[in-house]
Amino acid sequence: MLARAAARLTADEARADADEARKETGRAEQARRTAEDNAAAAERRQQHTREAYADAKAAYAEVASQLTDAQQQNARLREALQTAEHDRDTPRAELAAERDAHAATTARADTTARELDDTRRRLTAAEQTRDTAAADAAAARAETDRQRARADAAVTELEVERGVRAAAEAELRRALEDARGRRGRARAARRRHRTRPRRREPRAGPRTRRRSRVTRMRTQRATTMGPAMTPLDPTTADAPADARTVAVRPDLPCADLPCSDCGEPRLLAPATGQLCCGNWRCSALAAPVPIGRALDRAVAAGATDLCPAGWPRPLHRDPRHGALAGPWVTPGARLARAQQQWLCQTCGTQAPFYAVLVVDASGSARTPAPQHDRCAALAAAVCPALRRGAADGSARPVTVTRADIDTAGYIAPELGMTERWTLAPAAAAAAGLDPTHPDEELHDDR
Repeated sequence: MLARAAARLTADEARADADEARKETGRAEQARRTAEDNAAAAERRQQHTREAYADAKAAYAEVASQLTDAQQQNARLREALQTAEHDRDTPRAELAAERDAHAATTARADTTARELDDTRRRLTAAEQTRDTAAADAAAARAETDRQRARADAAVTELEVERGVRAAAEAELRRALEDARGRRGRARAARRRHRTRPRRREPRAGPRTRRRSRVTRMRTQRATTMGPAMTPLDPTTADAPADARTVAVRPDLPCADLPCSDCGEPRLLAPATGQLCCGNWRCSALAAPVPIGRALDRAVAAGATDLCPAGWPRPLHRDPRHGALAGPWVTPGARLARAQQQWLCQTCGTQAPFYAVLVVDASGSARTPAPQHDRCAALAAAVCPALRRGAADGSARPVTVTRADIDTAGYIAPELGMTERWTLAPAAAAAAGLDPTHPDEELHDDR
């Protein structure tokens, strides 16, 4: 029983094992079919994968070609972009440069406007200063003119007083000589007629004494007028009938320079350059005035300048000296201005840097003022003093500058004070002059 049960149990276990084996076999078959299906699916997937790879490769090739084209297009676009950026940067740079230039121009314009405003302010201040200075100068000139007029009046009075004093002294000396002569004649007459009866001579009346005194005064005036004067004709002159000797008059009438006392035309002596009143009753008859001083006084008083500056110079005809050129310079104020401002003494304009100076053998200037070459040639041709100096070697033209001149004295145009000019030793040696040579002639004889 036990054996059958054991066999039965074994058979059951075997059947169970067989069933399990069949199940296992079914599962294995199922697994094989599943594996075959999986292999087929894998083959199909691999085939699909290969096809997809081929498609992807073809697509990759196409995409690579497109990428190459795109890269080339991108390169062209990049170049175009760079060109466009360059083209954009160039106007931008130009615009920036223009903006900078505009800013600089605006700044310069602002600076110029400020400078213009400052200049206008300074100009306004300068104009105010100029007006003030002009007013001060006008006042100073008016005061100077008044002082000059007073000084001229004082000089004229002094000259008249000197003439009257000289006439009085001469009259006194003549009276003393007459008294001594009368005393001597009286003593001689007493000695001769000591044994004879004395005869009483008639005394001279007051009219005779007065007439002799007037005659002696007129004679004294005639002697003080200088040797260049010519006597006045008593038959044609406005003089008393009983006048024996009258005052003398110069040669040439100068209607443009009337007498400041009586207003009558003055007369000029060309040999001395002195002006004298032509009215024998005028107190200025015995007080001759140099023509240069008379010209300066007339111009200072507001009259027309009879000898203005400029070229060509006027020529005056004189029967004794021929053609005479009227020089601009005068011994007083104009000579001082010529020295102070380096003006030509002949034409009165600005002298050049290298000017002509007429000197004597010792290097001293005859007229201490410069000249142009043309003015020096004109003066040498028409001036009698320079012609005489050129003949005897006492007038030599030398080209000089201011540095070649040694000066002495002071310049004061309002007082008529001028300097004395002498060539420096080096300039005198270069011109062949002897600075130690004695100066035998007077300067300023023109």
